[in-house]
Amino acid sequence: PTSPSLRMNSTEGALVIGEVSFSWNGIEQENIGAGKYTIGTWLYTSEFNEVQANAVTGGSTRSTANNGFYLLAEQNLYAEPGTEGEGLSLFSRLGFANGGINRFASNFSAGVVYTGVFPDRDQDKLGVALTVANNSDNYISAALLSGSSVATGELAFEFTYRAQVTPWLVAQPDFQYIVHPGTNPSLD
Repeated sequence: PTSPSLRMNSTEGALVIGEVSFSWNGIEQENIGAGKYTIGTWLYTSEFNEVQANAVTGGSTRSTANNGFYLLAEQNLYAEPGTEGEGLSLFSRLGFANGGINRFASNFSAGVVYTGVFPDRDQDKLGVALTVANNSDNYISAALLSGSSVATGELAFEFTYRAQVTPWLVAQPDFQYIVHPGTNPSLD
């Protein structure tokens, strides 16, 4: 009676994800590390309310077309000679979702990470990233029809440092500056 249990019914649906990746090892002579490209797609089989239909009619038009796709790229741009895993890496992500159902129709992220930036701190990582999440046209229309002010998206700048304090303990502060939090243009 106290153990966790999993209960599923037909109204919950399933989240189905498929992806294909291509990865390679680095070129040691040129101090270029490994990399990876991925393309994927997803589908949620349950029914969802369409965004704009709710705002216009006040009703709930349902759809089962909750799907999207994404691209990922990771590349070690520079590997420090004579080290294992130290150097500069780049990553980027691009994703799209059905804007008729989802608030955010697209997202783009990119950043750089340097591993071993300080002497004698070979496992520490310093990272800087940027993320843009864009509202769907349907969401923007629905917000405007309801009299709300809405920005086209949210922009986040991120700075983080991951310190390997001991072999079993990591500390990672993360600082973010967000432009239009929640896509609300009136918020600082």
